[in-house]
Amino acid sequence: MRKGVFTTFGSLVAHEAHHRGSILLTLKLSWHMPPKDVVYGIWDRDRR
Repeated sequence: MRKGVFTTFGSLVAHEAHHRGSILLTLKLSWHMPPKDVVYGIWDRDRR
């Protein structure tokens, strides 16, 4: 957290988005795309 709380938080969100995108791209390229509610609900932590 040397560069500040907001910068660290932004970095964590971007890092998670990178992993989410990589997972979805891999599924799409292997013809195993999950349903739309799963794709859009990945970050919806309140539904768990």
